[in-house]
Amino acid sequence: MYRLLTVAIVFAIYSPTSLLQAQEPVKVPAKVQAEMAYLVGEWDYTAIENGKTFEGHYTARWAPGKQGLWMTFVSEIHNDFGVSAWDPETGEMVENWYGPTEGRLELRYRIDSAKKWSGAARNVRPDGTVSTGKMEVQKADSNNFRFVKATEGQDMDITMRRKVVKANSNLAGLDAFVGDWVAESENGTRRTWSFSWDVTHSVLNNQMIQYKQNGEVAWTLNAIVGWDQENERLVNWGRGDTGQAADFYWTKLADGTWQVKAASGNRTWNFSHKDDLFHSTMTDGDKTSTTVFSRK
Repeated sequence: MYRLLTVAIVFAIYSPTSLLQAQEPVKVPAKVQAEMAYLVGEWDYTAIENGKTFEGHYTARWAPGKQGLWMTFVSEIHNDFGVSAWDPETGEMVENWYGPTEGRLELRYRIDSAKKWSGAARNVRPDGTVSTGKMEVQKADSNNFRFVKATEGQDMDITMRRKVVKANSNLAGLDAFVGDWVAESENGTRRTWSFSWDVTHSVLNNQMIQYKQNGEVAWTLNAIVGWDQENERLVNWGRGDTGQAADFYWTKLADGTWQVKAASGNRTWNFSHKDDLFHSTMTDGDKTSTTVFSRK
């Protein structure tokens, strides 16, 4: 019996599950994350592939947690998607692309300077042919860069132009909300709030989720903040998980905070930011309460 207990204890300590739980999550270094952020957005491009010129569209957006990018590369010739991440073992940014014409393409590159990334490319064509070579990203400015790749049998020269959307001045200041936020309560419940711009930068998508102590979802609210031209005001048009309307009127105050009033009643909130903390103070009649969200 003693031997069986000893074996059981050793197995519990060194089981794969225990080892996985003990491991610290790998995070992208701040410098690398800042470089990856350069690609986030929508781009139009002109490409020359093996002497043939064509136009297309490239997109890059953050995966949850901002530890990688989801990307697309589309034209009349290509319909490829990719994932960008960081390899802590080699210290390289790594992109893995897949598509019916490209096959599988792996790009590994290092940050040479604020203007240039360079590295190696490995392409496995749909017929199984493997080719290797070099590639570079050459940044002209914040809205223009050039991608050059040369592998056996395939040369690619791409000029990228960021699609810049003219910002609506009525939405000024809302950038501070963009990201994922979480508030933990003393009784064990949790609330998350996520904000992201739509592709036109004309509305701010947001979703709030309330979790019970056991982790189950208590309720959700999906909404968009946008400019109501008819009434000349910012509105967060929302719908709950049962379809009920939940609209709120937003006003930016002189001190930079936001005052938010519920369209359905007399509740008022005041939103303020300080570094990676977001305070939401609600006034309901003679009662006041504050929820503090921290950036995830």
